Amino acid sequence: MKFSGLVFFSLLISTQQENLEQCERDGVLCDGGGGGGGVLLDETLYEAYEFKKMTSREDFLIREKLDKIDEIKSGDPAGALKKVQALLKIYPDSPRALNSLARIYRILYNKLSKENKEIGRIEYLNKLKDIVIKIVKMPSSKLPIELFKSVADFGVANSQALGERDWTIMLVEELVFGPRNPELDAEDKEFYFQTLLDEKFCSGDISAVKQLIIDITKNGTTPSMSMRFLMGIITRIEEKNSDLPFKPYNEAVVDQTKPTDQEERDELYLYSQDLEKELRREEKVEMINLIHDFLVELSFYPSRYQRPITNMNGLSAKPIWTLEETEYEVY
Repeated sequence: MKFSGLVFFSLLISTQQENLEQCERDGVLCDGGGGGGGVLLDETLYEAYEFKKMTSREDFLIREKLDKIDEIKSGDPAGALKKVQALLKIYPDSPRALNSLARIYRILYNKLSKENKEIGRIEYLNKLKDIVIKIVKMPSSKLPIELFKSVADFGVANSQALGERDWTIMLVEELVFGPRNPELDAEDKEFYFQTLLDEKFCSGDISAVKQLIIDITKNGTTPSMSMRFLMGIITRIEEKNSDLPFKPYNEAVVDQTKPTDQEERDELYLYSQDLEKELRREEKVEMINLIHDFLVELSFYPSRYQRPITNMNGLSAKPIWTLEETEYEVY
C-alpha cells in the first residue's frame, strides 16, 4: 500500500508520540529526537554496555557517536572536535560529550608551538576550564560518579600543571564542599582537602587555611601530619607578624607537630619537599627559610643549611656510623 507524503508524515508522528507515551508509562528514557526518535532505552543493553560507568542513561542513547569521538580524538583531534561540536548543538548538556570536548581542547593545546601557547590558553584552556566546572556542578542524576571523578582528576591535574591557582581553588572547593563530596572515597576526600589547603597556603591566605583545619578537627577528624605541619608553620608566621614588643613563642606547637613514627617522618619529608618546591618556584625565600627553621625545631634537620635526605637523627661528621646511629633496624 502506498501513502502520500502528508499521510506518511502523519503516521510517523503518531508512531513517535505513541512510543514517547509508552516511555512515560514504563518510566524509561526515550530518544525523542536527533537520532530517529521514539527509541526506548533498553535497560539490559545499558547494563551490559562497556562504558556504562562513564555514561548516563541520556548519553547511552547517543553512545555510538560518543564512542566514535573517543576513538578518534587522540589521532584526529581536529576531526573529533568537529564531531563533538555538532553533537553538542543537539545535546548541549551531554556530560560525556562535554568531557570529550575538554580533553580534545587539551590535546590541541599540547600540539601548539611554543609561540602559539599564549593564544592557545585563550582558544582552548579558558574553554576547558569552563567545561570542567560545568560538568562537576551537574546533578548526580545526570552525571555518573565515575565520570565525575574522572573529570575532577583531569581538571585538578591540568589546573595545577598550568599554574592556574585560582582555577584550582575554585574547582577543589566544589569537590570539597559540593553536593557530590559524600560520594567520593576517603582517599579522594583527603587529597582534595589537602590540595585546597596547599593552594590557599601558597596563595598567602593563611587565615583561611587555619580555619579550614580548625573546622575539620571539630568534626572529629584527626589532623594528618601535613595538616599539623601547616598549623605549626602558620603559628610561627603569626608570631613573627605580631605587633607585641616581645614576640610570643608557642612551645607546645612543636610537640603537637612532631612525627610520631617513621611513617609520619617520611610523610613530613615528602610533603615539606613538595611545599618547598612550589614556594621556590614562586621565589618565596623568606617562607622557605621559616619552614626550614621549623623543621629544625622539630629535630628533623640539624640546621637550616644541613638538610640530609636520609632522615637519620644520629648522623655526625665521621666516615662510619654504627647501626644504632642510623636508626635502621635489622630484619
